[in-house]
This record gives sequence, C-alpha cells and structure tokens, in this order.
Amino acid sequence: MKLNPQFKNTIFQISALLILLAAILFSFSVEMAKYSMIIGVIGFGAITFTSKYPGKV
Repeated sequence: MKLNPQFKNTIFQISALLILLAAILFSFSVEMAKYSMIIGVIGFGAITFTSKYPGKV
C-alpha cells in the first residue's frame, strides 16, 4: 500500500508529539503516559517500517 508522503509525515509528527507528551505526563499521571507512549510508538514504528531507506546499501 502506497501512502501519501504528506500523510506519512503528519502521522510521524503526531507520533513524535505523543511520545514527548508521554515523557511529560509521566511526572503527573503514569497511566495516561503509558497509553500516550503506546499510541506514539505504534505510529512511529508503522511509518518507520513502511518507509524506504534512502541511504546506500
């Protein structure tokens, strides 16, 4: 499945923000931080695994 690069970039940015939010929330609510981290990492992993490696092999 070919995803639109702008869509992939948006998901990547939202995932990064959720991971940062989880780091901040950990000080206040471990339960909320846990779910924020899970969603962020799933999004980050999905985009990373579906992206082509642009470097030399």
